[in-house]
Amino acid sequence: MVPDRVDRQRTLASLRRAARRSGGDDLCELDRRAFLWLYGSTMVEAWVDGDGSVALRAWLVLAPERARALGALRQLDARPAVGRLVLDEEGDISLEHRIPGDCTEERMSREVDALCREADRLDDLLCREAGGSRSLDRFQAEVEAALGMSSSSLPN
Repeated sequence: MVPDRVDRQRTLASLRRAARRSGGDDLCELDRRAFLWLYGSTMVEAWVDGDGSVALRAWLVLAPERARALGALRQLDARPAVGRLVLDEEGDISLEHRIPGDCTEERMSREVDALCREADRLDDLLCREAGGSRSLDRFQAEVEAALGMSSSSLPN
């Protein structure tokens, strides 16, 4: 059954509260339909899909060495506590998870938190095993480049 507008708005409000608890004041709301935040060294995005379910994606490692990434994913595939590991067409590794839109607020919060904790645990491990950059490191490098700064010129 396709959820009606009221159900989708209720799910979005529940997701917003869960994302705010996880991302704090740094939560970025995109187009009033999706959210983006940093959890530790991991960039997390969440949105309500057309079927009313909540989709979560945590960017773990960007631009890893493909052969090493495949080997690392084979070793870890059965181990994530939540979600599934994905190597996308650009070669980036993410942890993805779906939550039913009609779940309780408590479950929404618990599953968002679980994905964030697992992603933050896995990104360092995968970066060591597969090379590449953690999403936070890539984001920082791109901001520094855009501002014409280097890491050494930023305050600690």
